[in-house]
Amino acid sequence: MPRERRGASVADARDPQNLIKRLSTMTHAPIVLSVEDACRELSLSEPTMRRRAADDPAFPRKIKLSARRVGYLRADIEAYLDRQREQAFAA
Repeated sequence: MPRERRGASVADARDPQNLIKRLSTMTHAPIVLSVEDACRELSLSEPTMRRRAADDPAFPRKIKLSARRVGYLRADIEAYLDRQREQAFAA
């Protein structure tokens, strides 16, 4: 069942305070995908994913997990795919 994002703008999604708020209100631990897993979910290569992240303000924001590792919230990836699907069918 797709999640609805009412009233949330792209700026809200990229705001660090909003991210902290979303994480703190989750009733279960958020699922963080590795870059490889996120690429697999999006059906993109890593270079294409980096380009999309740089060019598309609606692209899910990466989360720094350690000095040399980043990840993506599964919920953000799913919301992005839902938005892409809606735009594709609206066109």
